[in-house]
Amino acid sequence: MLARTHFAFGILAGVLALPMFDFSSIFQYAVYFLIIHLAVLLPDCDHPESSINKKVKVTKLVTFFFSHRGLLHSIFPPLIFSALLYYYANYFIAAAFFIGYFSHLLSDALTVNGIRFLHPLFSFKISGFVRTGHLSESIVFYLIVVGIIVRIYYLVF
Repeated sequence: MLARTHFAFGILAGVLALPMFDFSSIFQYAVYFLIIHLAVLLPDCDHPESSINKKVKVTKLVTFFFSHRGLLHSIFPPLIFSALLYYYANYFIAAAFFIGYFSHLLSDALTVNGIRFLHPLFSFKISGFVRTGHLSESIVFYLIVVGIIVRIYYLVF
């Protein structure tokens, strides 16, 4: 999927997960969505032309060690990084990271190319109907935006 769809999916996941948290300031909301935003980008640092590699040049080094939609597109990196963040930081940061990273995996699982959630242990692939950059992705993107608006409406009113 394109970066904009990943971001939208991450925001939707973050908005859906808001009841898990008890934020007392706008700053906490900002940090929460910033962490989600950054975590949404991370799985694609294994692709040389990804938006994260265009903005943060050092992440391009990852492409020498990992193939696209390989290990970084499995469930293991978000579990490991979230556990480390929980241990060294706190639940809030770990959960926001997991929500962002996992939302990226879920949205890529909707694509025709799919992902292997349990790579490298199993080669079972989950794939969907969305073609990256095509009409089907645009439709999914706008449905996600509508979902975000509806969820925020119900949270506020």
